[in-house]
Amino acid sequence: MSETTPPAGTRAPPVTFYTFVVSLGQAAMQHLSTKKPSEDDLLIATNTIQTLALLQTKTQGNLDEEEGKLLEAILAELRGKLPG
Repeated sequence: MSETTPPAGTRAPPVTFYTFVVSLGQAAMQHLSTKKPSEDDLLIATNTIQTLALLQTKTQGNLDEEEGKLLEAILAELRGKLPG
């Protein structure tokens, strides 16, 4: 079984760059979704944003245009949600 093939009997879609980046973005957004996120929520969200930024840096020149735009849009939206 390959790393992107779900175990038998499951219906999970294969992990792609798109699903990976979107899932990280959604996780960070959940921590920023309240009017006043807790210190822990901000720490987790910031760490996830830093992870996405690292991914952006390390994949520079290796993403197709759509993947690059997706990553940039997710980062911009998340950074815009961070307080101050």
